[in-house]
Amino acid sequence: MPSKALDALLSSVQEIGYLLKADAVVPGAVPKDPLRSRAIGRASVVLLSSHFERYLFALFEEVVAYLNLMGIDNLQIPPELRLLHSKASIEEIAETAWNNRAQKLEAFVASEAWLWTTNASIGTFSHIHLLDWMKSPKTRNLLRMFKYWGVNDIFQSVTARSHTRQDLVLRIEELVDKRNNIAHGDFATEATPREVKLYSLAVTSFCERADRRMSIQLSRLFKITRPW
Repeated sequence: MPSKALDALLSSVQEIGYLLKADAVVPGAVPKDPLRSRAIGRASVVLLSSHFERYLFALFEEVVAYLNLMGIDNLQIPPELRLLHSKASIEEIAETAWNNRAQKLEAFVASEAWLWTTNASIGTFSHIHLLDWMKSPKTRNLLRMFKYWGVNDIFQSVTARSHTRQDLVLRIEELVDKRNNIAHGDFATEATPREVKLYSLAVTSFCERADRRMSIQLSRLFKITRPW
C-alpha cells in the first residue's frame, strides 16, 4: 500500500501524459507546430518538477503526522533530526538582541525543550521545521533529506544496479535543472516528448521506491508498525 503522498503524485503525473497527447508527434517526424511543441515540452518540465517537489513535502508531512499519532518520545529521535527541528529557533534567538530574547526563549522552551530532556518526553514534531531548508528537489537535496532519517544514500538503497542508479540520478537532475532554468527566464531551455517521458518515468520510479524504503525505515528506526 502506498502513502497518500504517492497516490496523489501518481494521479497528478497523468497530467503530463495529457499534455503530450495534445501534441502527439511520430518519433523522428517534424512537429506540425514547432512553437506549440516547444511550449508543451517546457510546460511539462515545470509541471512534472512541481508534482515531484510536492510529493516530497507531502511524504514527510505524512511521516511526521504518523509519528505524532504514534506518540514517539524524544529518545527515539536521532540527534540529527532533533538538531534540524530546533535549528531555526536557535538561530532566531542568536540573532535577537540580548534584552529581547526572553520571549524567544519562552517560545523555544514551549516548542523545542521536550526534544532535549534527558528522560523520555513526548511532544509535537513539526514537518515545517524539518523541511524549511528544502528549496528544490536537486539530487544532493534528496540525499540530504533522506539521510536525516537514517538512509545514507537513498539512490543506492532503492536501486540494485549502478547503471540504473546513474540513469535515475541523471534524469532527475536534468529535470530539476531545466525547471529552474525555465523558471528563471531561460528561453533556450526545452525538452522533447521523449525526454519528458524519461523524466516522468524517473520521477515515478524514484517516488515508488523511496516510498517503500521510507515506510520500512520508519518501522526499523522507531520500532513501530509500518505506516503504509
